[in-house]
Amino acid sequence: MPKYDRELISIILATLGTLLLIASALLFVVI
Repeated sequence: MPKYDRELISIILATLGTLLLIASALLFVVI
């Protein structure tokens, strides 16, 4: 696996993790 692909995947995972945190925080506030 090229280095670039690994960096891209790590960036995507970090973005998804952040979105999940924000979504769960919003759900916690709404409920």
